[in-house]
Amino acid sequence: MIGIAEVLRKARQGHGAKAADIAAVVGISEQELLDLESYDDEIDNSLSISRIRKLLQVLRLEPVVVLGDPTDESLANVGSYQALANAVRLHLQEHGLTLSAFEALVGWELGRPLMHPEVFGEMNLDGLRSVATAIRVNPSSLLGAGGGDCSET
Repeated sequence: MIGIAEVLRKARQGHGAKAADIAAVVGISEQELLDLESYDDEIDNSLSISRIRKLLQVLRLEPVVVLGDPTDESLANVGSYQALANAVRLHLQEHGLTLSAFEALVGWELGRPLMHPEVFGEMNLDGLRSVATAIRVNPSSLLGAGGGDCSET
């Protein structure tokens, strides 16, 4: 099975682009991009969601490349960081959870992103997966081209 690193590398090469040029557009160093193209797990922790979105746009790749195809069709789709914040708040309310209990469950501090949803864009892919899994949201819906208020940060 082809890994994400190879997919990224082949996509860049398929566009005839130099690593330095793609890295500059995404806002990362050339070495960071080369690491992404060399190690499959590098994308999980090294880039913010906003930068991953930019990388996918530049390389014309779909979120499924990074996150896989969600097999659970009951997952909710959220197209913006505001919608994600609303989904977290609703989950807390419906399950009688405090924010600190939920943060302990997912392993991420969420006070700032809930107050300023654009801060979700600073979270890495591992964080997005943790939150999305806990609240039954499709994380791909935040990485797609129609990301609503998922603007670059």
